[in-house]
Amino acid sequence: MYPKSLEELITSLTQLPSLGPKSAERIALYLLDKPHKIEQLIKAIKNLEKIGYCVQCNSFTEGKLCAICENPQRDKHKICVVEEPHQVALLERSGIFKGLYYVLHGSIAPLEGKNPQDLKVTKLIKRIKEDHIKEVILATNQEFTLHYMIKLLKNFKVKVSCLAKGIPVGGNIEYVDELTLKEAFKGRQEV
Repeated sequence: MYPKSLEELITSLTQLPSLGPKSAERIALYLLDKPHKIEQLIKAIKNLEKIGYCVQCNSFTEGKLCAICENPQRDKHKICVVEEPHQVALLERSGIFKGLYYVLHGSIAPLEGKNPQDLKVTKLIKRIKEDHIKEVILATNQEFTLHYMIKLLKNFKVKVSCLAKGIPVGGNIEYVDELTLKEAFKGRQEV
């Protein structure tokens, strides 16, 4: 039996994704043994208050625009559409895509009550119309979302493609290695 404050920490840690009771206990004991790490962790968590969403692509940022949208070296005529902000970092690590991104902040899942109107598509449509976008690459995990976006984008004069080989149907891009992501981008097909 641990002291109450240690038990509270372990319980709090188990509420984080992918942390079970044993992992939470190991982390809590590690922090107890390394008090200087606690201050670093507290500071890092407090700094999360600085994080917001890019006004252009909906990805994470500490300013008005994210680093990718601000980068003049990016191909401003290609947009890769993903479901969640953390997927931008995942795709960036692959190093294959040099365009811009757009984050939908969700996916369509009718059984979970997630509908097309829940997606943030307004700014994407505006960008396609105003920024001379030539290609939209759909890198979504959910088939419903993919088909909805294809149907929506067919109304515009823009090439629409989706990731190809290497990612299984219904597969989640979060669990795909960087080499497979590179191949999926290279083999994307127009829809």
